[in-house]
Amino acid sequence: MAWLKTSDTSANHPIALAALEFEDADDRLLNELWGFAARCAVMSAQHEQDYVVTIGTARAVAGSIARYQVLSAAAVRAGYFTHVEVEAEDGSARPAFKLVEDEDLFHMILKDERAWTNQRKRDTGNASLTVPIRLRDGDACRWCGQVVVWSGDRKSARAGTYDHLTPGEGARTPADMVVACKGCNSARADEENTWDKQLMSPPENPYYSKASVTWLAKYGKSVKATERRRQYTPAPAAATGKHASVETQAVETPTVENPSRERPQGAAPAAGAPVAGAPARAPEEAPSSAVETCASEDLPAPADQRYPESGFVGSGRDGLGRAGTGQAGTALAGPGRDGSRAGSPLAGARKKRRGKRGGKR
Repeated sequence: MAWLKTSDTSANHPIALAALEFEDADDRLLNELWGFAARCAVMSAQHEQDYVVTIGTARAVAGSIARYQVLSAAAVRAGYFTHVEVEAEDGSARPAFKLVEDEDLFHMILKDERAWTNQRKRDTGNASLTVPIRLRDGDACRWCGQVVVWSGDRKSARAGTYDHLTPGEGARTPADMVVACKGCNSARADEENTWDKQLMSPPENPYYSKASVTWLAKYGKSVKATERRRQYTPAPAAATGKHASVETQAVETPTVENPSRERPQGAAPAAGAPVAGAPARAPEEAPSSAVETCASEDLPAPADQRYPESGFVGSGRDGLGRAGTGQAGTALAGPGRDGSRAGSPLAGARKKRRGKRGGKR
């Protein structure tokens, strides 16, 4: 599709403002001349004439022969047009105008560029080319070796593309194209004369992502996804002072059913070793006598129940008072025979609080 880009600063471009410098300029010449040149550019792009404006086009846009003579002469003086000769259908030369090629004024896609863009789209959509290329190269760029992605953000430098080895020519076989990241593909197009990276040979074991495995399967090509696992192996502390990262292939670890070592028949197991068939032993609990409950307000808490350098008494669960403050612990008494806590020192306090609230909860 042909297109023309007009810059948002084109109306104030020096070429446009040059119309005000003419001695014979009137109040309408600035805008009229800009509109005349812009319409000529649109028609040149529409008919893929590569910035060429024929005499017939210029006269049709001007509206009259008299106005054409004024505007075409002013366009040449300002710098919009230059006089050129083009080849006619019969092979003869005929006069024409050539628009200035300036991206800040008017910019159009050339005929060859448009044809090359369409050819690339046809090649990258041709499964007879892309499937063998993807099967051969996998998901790694043949210029830099970086793994590419085929879905998601297509503007990223890691986006997967197909690069033509001979720009400007269509691919005849898969050998004419390679997998490339968008970063290398774009840089190679922009720096065609200075591109110095060497093309890598096709990989012996291509890297296939799960997306590529699924995509190739649609065309009857069965490959396995490449599985990699990052394994961290401690390096000698004296050498690096930190752990080194080592990337290895996934390793299958055998399962050991009985990890205990074999021992001579009749020999006693080692101390602390588990005995087959014996129930698991829970960690030993401290004797109940190790913690005493201070249930009486008249007796101070034993010294051995205080945390070192702390004013709190007991284990934090049984005693609720503070040492040396006159506030004795208010440990809960055990439940009565009927299951209630009538014997608890807190029972009276709860009744008093309920009475203050009017006896309602």
